[in-house]
Amino acid sequence: MQSMFDQVHDSARKQLAYLDRVFEFAINSGSIESNPVPPRSAFEAVTPTQKAHGYLKYERLPELWQWVETKKFNPHTALAMKTVMLTGHRISVVVQAKWEHIHIPSGAWIIPARSKTDKITTGSMKSGREFRVQLPNEFLGSLLEHKSDHTFVFPSPVTASHVTPNATLKSFKVFDKTITNHGFRNSIKTWGRNEGFPDFVMDAYVDHSLKGLDRSYRREDLAPKLAEVTNRLYLYFKGTK
Repeated sequence: MQSMFDQVHDSARKQLAYLDRVFEFAINSGSIESNPVPPRSAFEAVTPTQKAHGYLKYERLPELWQWVETKKFNPHTALAMKTVMLTGHRISVVVQAKWEHIHIPSGAWIIPARSKTDKITTGSMKSGREFRVQLPNEFLGSLLEHKSDHTFVFPSPVTASHVTPNATLKSFKVFDKTITNHGFRNSIKTWGRNEGFPDFVMDAYVDHSLKGLDRSYRREDLAPKLAEVTNRLYLYFKGTK
């Protein structure tokens, strides 16, 4: 592990966390009595400088949206790409979206909460909070047009699971090699600021925790404002605003 921390710090950190979870599970199930995995502090390594995720300037988002519509991508891959662009959600949340979490009559996609002790459930928000997305009617119609009896909203064309993050990433990079799935969070926040939305609204939109005075005093229900962000962003992509 020390060698991994010296050469591939991020991979080593994830591997150590994974091993820790495996052995904690073994303890809880009665298979072993103690966890042999050493703590992170046992390894000497300088944390590398984090590189910013590549992103597309928000002015080019409508161009990318129209481009996706002209390409012959698998329809579920294309819709997953558009959902990443529209919601700014982390790609793991998007590709694991389930139909059971979408209330079709209202168009609400409600991502369930996850407890702080739950280290197994995937597809939830990083914060663990329940999160509601009000999907524009037209966009929901596009999802329903390709709905199947599959559990996932974006089923994989080659496996029994869902579209993979790599599938959307590879497709985006055909348009611009600097794009990353995560970078749309930055693009959306920049667009929102340019449109006059307060920073605390855009932070809430991408599920960032509020800071400072916003954290202390912003107690209002932001659902209507977040729905407005989604609708205006969708119209922006479509070139109708």
